[in-house]
Amino acid sequence: MIHSLLQRWRLFVKRLTGDGLLWRLERKRVAQGSQFRVPASRFTSEQRRGLHLLRANQALPDRTAWLSETNGYLAALGLDPVALAPGDGPLYFSLQSTSKASSVEGDSVSILMSAYNAEWSIDLAISSIVAQTWRNWELWVCDDRSTDKTLEKLRAWAQRDDRIHVLEAPVNVGPYVLRNWSLRHAKGRWVTVHDSDDWNHPQRLEKQVKYQQEHPETFGHRGHWVRISSDGTFRADLSPDGFLRHSSVTAFFDRQTLLNRLGGWDPVRYAGDVELLSRADSVPDLSMGALKTLLVLGLDHPRSLSADVRWGSQASRKTKRNRVLYREAFATWHASKDFHPYWNCFEEGSRPFPAPEDMQVPLTTVSRFL
Repeated sequence: MIHSLLQRWRLFVKRLTGDGLLWRLERKRVAQGSQFRVPASRFTSEQRRGLHLLRANQALPDRTAWLSETNGYLAALGLDPVALAPGDGPLYFSLQSTSKASSVEGDSVSILMSAYNAEWSIDLAISSIVAQTWRNWELWVCDDRSTDKTLEKLRAWAQRDDRIHVLEAPVNVGPYVLRNWSLRHAKGRWVTVHDSDDWNHPQRLEKQVKYQQEHPETFGHRGHWVRISSDGTFRADLSPDGFLRHSSVTAFFDRQTLLNRLGGWDPVRYAGDVELLSRADSVPDLSMGALKTLLVLGLDHPRSLSADVRWGSQASRKTKRNRVLYREAFATWHASKDFHPYWNCFEEGSRPFPAPEDMQVPLTTVSRFL
């Protein structure tokens, strides 16, 4: 964790000096509606790539200009262009693939998804999986006791594509118990996750499997995403190109290693993905790689998972404090001499480290998924 914090500090300092300062000033001017002033030649190649998304934001609400700049960004990353559905609906919900679906063969990939009251976003999320260029995948999607039409939509998707499997939770538990549950059903060579309000680039699985084939020394890797609002505004971030950053929702694992060496996710209500990746990093003979290209567009919206008022990153002060306490507790466990990475939440026994009470799903509830 200390190494990660030092890396982010060095990046922060770099962004504040030299060309990084010009880049920050230019981003601020454009965000305020001003025209570009600094020649593109003054920026690094990564910053020049980010200029496409700055221009896309500036082009709104011109859909044609927005799409041209968005595809310029994708092209700079070596990715296929995207299209927009006809009409004037929100840009994010209008995204469509131009790639040929199911055109690439290879190892099987299991995708794990949980969904709670996601009728407003689930169609886009699943359609971005069905549109993948990678043919050999299966989707295990768990309904977390939704009270809207989410389950109805999931069943309809399963009838249309036999690669889609629906599980119904007996009680609401949040994403991490459901990921562990669906992991026990999965059969793929590889496993990854997808949120019910995010959009996959059509080459996501193709790029991730090929990365693993080219890096056999790793048992998995982290990918990258860009945050976007429903109106098409890309959210700036502290990263080399100003937008692209690593994301836990793009993590990709060897399924047997994840299941047999790590056991799965901590059965908490939120932040369990951070703990799992840190736990993997704490095992000397398990190596995680990094695929530095855009795999996912993550929705930045009041109804999105990350903005959930109960548990999201924009939640209450208490929840944010709980996240800090949780990180400190698992970091202490990972660094302890008694640390053992395997943790199966479906096996009885106490937690290997403490977590704030309102983060936890009671063991009696977890046991209902056995």
